[in-house]
Amino acid sequence: MKRLHKYLAIAAGVTLLTLPACKKDFLETSSTTSLGDKQAEGTQEGLLGIVNGLHSMMYAYNFGQGFGAGAPSLNLRLDLMSDDVINTQPASLREYTYLGAHNERGDDVINFRAWDFYYTLIQHTNIAIRGFKKTLTEEERKDKKIRYSVGEAYAFRAYAYHQLVQLYAKRYNASTAASDPGVVMRTDEATNAQLYEKARRGTVAEAYELIESDLKMAMETLKDLDQNNSRNHLRY
Repeated sequence: MKRLHKYLAIAAGVTLLTLPACKKDFLETSSTTSLGDKQAEGTQEGLLGIVNGLHSMMYAYNFGQGFGAGAPSLNLRLDLMSDDVINTQPASLREYTYLGAHNERGDDVINFRAWDFYYTLIQHTNIAIRGFKKTLTEEERKDKKIRYSVGEAYAFRAYAYHQLVQLYAKRYNASTAASDPGVVMRTDEATNAQLYEKARRGTVAEAYELIESDLKMAMETLKDLDQNNSRNHLRY
């Protein structure tokens, strides 16, 4: 028994002696593979990461149901709902013509997929734009990569709201747009917590005003910068 106690004491001593040899960051709690809200909104790297993620989402977002991904897949499905395309396959994608059940389904398929896709884009553009305005320093905002990314964020938000107001609101009529129900308006003025709360439904006019404002901001920001021709970038 004494010998056992001796061995245990030696083992404990060796363990204590080796602890200081561990890496200095062995208690680091920050993730090295993802960004938290504060990192995403409060740093240049975070803003660049958010906008890069928006580009990836355009071709990597999974709509399920066995085919396609990203905005091109969604566009194809929206075309099937129009008068410009005739689906000649009796057993394929009938939900997009409402002939399968003769009703619109709000909890799945195209209604949910489109809503989720465009508002996810909007949610992240709002975080990026708000971080640029309120968190980055004046010197950081002058960085050309940062300016390019925030210009892209404005363009993404304009695109998303344009699609939403086309799908979920009345068509634009100058005489009634100020009172016609539009879509839920979420902007960079909201805090992170408010991004997940219920928001009011704006008017058709409000949606188009924001779209126009965002497009102008995007073009003004991008036009004087060197244009990036890589896949994950928009160009003026």
